[in-house]
Amino acid sequence: MKCPNCGKEMKYDFCIFCGYMTNGNFIEKEKKEEKVSDLELALKEEYHKIMRNDTHILTFLLGPLYLCYRNYYFIGLILEIFNLLLFFLFAYLEPIIEVILFPFFRLPWIISFLILILYILIERLLWMNFDNSIYLSLLKKKIKRIEIE
Repeated sequence: MKCPNCGKEMKYDFCIFCGYMTNGNFIEKEKKEEKVSDLELALKEEYHKIMRNDTHILTFLLGPLYLCYRNYYFIGLILEIFNLLLFFLFAYLEPIIEVILFPFFRLPWIISFLILILYILIERLLWMNFDNSIYLSLLKKKIKRIEIE
């Protein structure tokens, strides 16, 4: 049977092209309204970049100061101070760790230096993974606070 509306072949008592049914009604497609979230409005064109964590180079270079770059100065500076304290603690404890790990011989200074560089790289890789999630959680709290007011 041919569809009286578009002239195509009908199957199962309705037209798969235009949606005409044999009872005279049309099957209408649901129109979904794409709702833009407040987070997407706040981040604008950087939304997808931050949600997918595509800011690798910037977060690697800045570490916790990335939050200062995103206008959260106090939290960024507090985390950077905490980060530096951890580095100095590790640098202070590194000879003790070296004695515990290698009790029978002394490592040359270059290996101690490489261990500190390795610590810095691991620490920066951790910041690469967590900076954007910290930023997003802070931004969500800020948006919630603005909505309440």
